[in-house]
Amino acid sequence: MEEKEVIRVRNLRYSYVEGKEAIKGLSFDVLRGEIFGVIGPDGAGKTTLIKLLCGLLPPADGDIKILGFSPYVERRELSNYIGYLSQPPSIYDDLSIEENIDFFAQIHLVKDYAERKERLLELTGLKPFRSREVGKLSGGMRQKAGLICALIYAPEVLFLDEPTNGVDPASRREFWDILSELQLSGLTVLISTSYLDEAERCSRVALLMEGKMILYGSPRDLRDSVDEKILEIRGEFSLEVSRFIETLDGVNYAQMFGDKLHVSFNPDAISIESILGFVRSCGVKISGFKEVVPSMEDLYFNAIMKGIGRK
Repeated sequence: MEEKEVIRVRNLRYSYVEGKEAIKGLSFDVLRGEIFGVIGPDGAGKTTLIKLLCGLLPPADGDIKILGFSPYVERRELSNYIGYLSQPPSIYDDLSIEENIDFFAQIHLVKDYAERKERLLELTGLKPFRSREVGKLSGGMRQKAGLICALIYAPEVLFLDEPTNGVDPASRREFWDILSELQLSGLTVLISTSYLDEAERCSRVALLMEGKMILYGSPRDLRDSVDEKILEIRGEFSLEVSRFIETLDGVNYAQMFGDKLHVSFNPDAISIESILGFVRSCGVKISGFKEVVPSMEDLYFNAIMKGIGRK
């Protein structure tokens, strides 16, 4: 294992039902100090992967090493080096935030954690609410309380399973700001999410579809690796029109985002003028258009439409 390599996964496979794989030959590395994102829709295999990494499930095949430990075989030895926050967090509603923190510190036999507790309460903005029962917290505050409990024993690696799922946009942003602060302290974070925009804040990502990796790398490298261009068109579109556009030679996909349509196209096969002419011929009044940098949503749709990673 390389010096900076914290997580090493090779050809990992897992099946809940014989003959139907939930994880299909995943291989990737996570480096020390990274925020590594596991991105994908419901059913992509994100939670199963995290359970395998935490030693909660036995792999059917392949190899996992975390800080040099095999998580399923050496789970007890590894437990004090990793933190885990599930969705929803496994904390106690009838205890206050501070009582939960103290409980998790004690079961991990942590001593002299008062200073760390104060620092984490300050970082998450929960200091004024330390005496409030967890059951009376908002969704975002509850997630932050769970985060403190997962961090109170100072793990080297933190696993977060869809921690922002169902949380309001402002709380999502605050949660990611906290993760950025933790990254600066040297903590390694592996986070799963179905929000593709959150991938933009990760050091590197693995995008999953039906248990198989369809994209892997840093957001910048993934954007630089695609030959397709993205044309953003503003107007009043219907799903039917977007499907018609996808029939054009040279167009990979067309995806609606409110009053905007993103069209992925090969500039060697079709021009912007040809796409706009076809859109107008469908009766759409165009209010504006421009070529844009591919977002993570664009990269994901491109990979799916090309059939990368399909059976």
